[in-house]
This record gives sequence, structure tokens and C-alpha cells, in this order.
Amino acid sequence: MLQFNKAQTTNTNAIWPDVQVTASIESGEVYLDFTQVYDKSTTDEVIGTLLNNPGVNGVQYLVFSVPGASLPAYSGQYTVNIYELIAGAAIKWIEADFTWANASYLWSNVSADTRGNLISTDRAYLSGSNEVAIPEYSSPNETGTYTTYNG
Repeated sequence: MLQFNKAQTTNTNAIWPDVQVTASIESGEVYLDFTQVYDKSTTDEVIGTLLNNPGVNGVQYLVFSVPGASLPAYSGQYTVNIYELIAGAAIKWIEADFTWANASYLWSNVSADTRGNLISTDRAYLSGSNEVAIPEYSSPNETGTYTTYNG
């Protein structure tokens, strides 16, 4: 299970991919899609930076870092799909997802980061964003301590 903390500046994780990595990932980055287990909400387009060279000299594991600010807003359990990032792939007309009135650039200069091959699907726990402080109550006439959770 991967561990992420939204409050941290940088989160570093390591995975063993579901597919064999035979060549180095050219962009040096991975693309992560988060799906919240509880309500199935999604956060995609989270970009992670590779910290090692998978596929070189038989190395299969991937070590990557993700900025805490780009993680989903809510703590909890997630399913994370990790893809190879294909940087700067040309956008096709059918794939453009913006309003022309908001476009302030020439079509010939447009490129986008897209998902490549699926590398791994993992479970993850995200903390550090919306947890409630756990109160601790002490009995006035005993030395015992009672802890309540979420309440």
C-alpha cells in the first residue's frame, strides 16, 4: 500500500510494476489517477517525477515523488493507476477539451501530457488534509484515559 500525506511538500514512494519494464521511461515522469474507494470520486493528472532509472540494468522497481499540493483534497483510501507519462504529445482536434474563447495560443503550438502504458495499479492511503483531531478525555477521579475516535 502506498502512503501519501497532503500536508508534506513532497511524497516519495516505490512500486514494483505489474508489467515488465524493459526500457527507461523517456519522460522521467509518471501519470497517476486516484479513485477514492468510498465514493468513487477521481483525481487525475497527478504527475510524479521518477527518482531512478527503471528498465536499465534489469532494475524493475520505480521510485517516484509527487508534490503534496497535487494530491486529492480528502484523506482516505484510494486505488491508484500509475501510467507512463508521454510528454508533449500533439493534441488532436477530437481530444481538445477547452473552450475556444479561453484559448490564448496558436493551435500549432499546443501540446499536452497524456497517459501512456499502464504500469501498475495499487492501493494507497492519503492523510494530512481533513482529519479531525481525536479528543482524549481523562476521568476526574481515576487515572484511566478514554479515547474517542471521530466523535
